[in-house]
Amino acid sequence: MIEMSVIAAKKAEQKKGPEAIFLYMGLTFGVVIILELFLYLVFSWELSQSFMVSIMYFLMLGALCIGITSFIREHSLQYSNFKNWFYSFLFISILVGAVLGAYMW
Repeated sequence: MIEMSVIAAKKAEQKKGPEAIFLYMGLTFGVVIILELFLYLVFSWELSQSFMVSIMYFLMLGALCIGITSFIREHSLQYSNFKNWFYSFLFISILVGAVLGAYMW
């Protein structure tokens, strides 16, 4: 009986995996924005175009990840294909961001 509850708990944690990943990614992007703003305020740098592009990109990805987290929590069983599609979208957006970052640097 105890073994079944352990297995059920592990299955429940596996279903919550995408939620946790997206939530932590969104919070990480938020921390990056705060860190960038803090460094620019400390060093009194001027706001350049490359700085604003990175802020907008991380803000977009952070909001998108946190929004998807809440969406998955509400519709976890109905949208399993949506999760797979969004993994692909997120990977592509990170690659595009890396290319934009390298170009703007």
